[in-house]
Amino acid sequence: MKSKLKSFNIKYVIPACVYFTILTVVSYFLGEVISEENRNLIPNFHMILLFLLFGFAFNAANKVFTNKKLSIASRVIIHYAICTAYLLIFMLSSPADISPSTSFTIFAVFTVIYFIIMGTILTVRSRINRRRNSKSEYKAIYDKTI
Repeated sequence: MKSKLKSFNIKYVIPACVYFTILTVVSYFLGEVISEENRNLIPNFHMILLFLLFGFAFNAANKVFTNKKLSIASRVIIHYAICTAYLLIFMLSSPADISPSTSFTIFAVFTVIYFIIMGTILTVRSRINRRRNSKSEYKAIYDKTI
């Protein structure tokens, strides 16, 4: 039981906490730098809880993305769906009043940025796999005596 809990912590909790910590530190830093008099940009407790939820959601999306049993297309679609669902949760629970046109713009910008980053990741991954396959020796599977 103890080893299962340790394995669960290593696979799911620790990466989620790393994402949470990075997001929290960056948002506090940006909030302090950007808002000199207006302290609304510094995250409150509600936003911190949303950051923690983001850590777990993003870690779950990354676990799906690294699952070798699914095709790469389905992994990307599921990863995008999880990230988009979190964005929707974040926008709905945000204290700011977001208009429909702003929501559409946020989704459009998110989608463009997502596919630029994912395209870069898949391109680099493809080149690494291609180099790895080209370095392996060719092994004939058919007999040469015909």
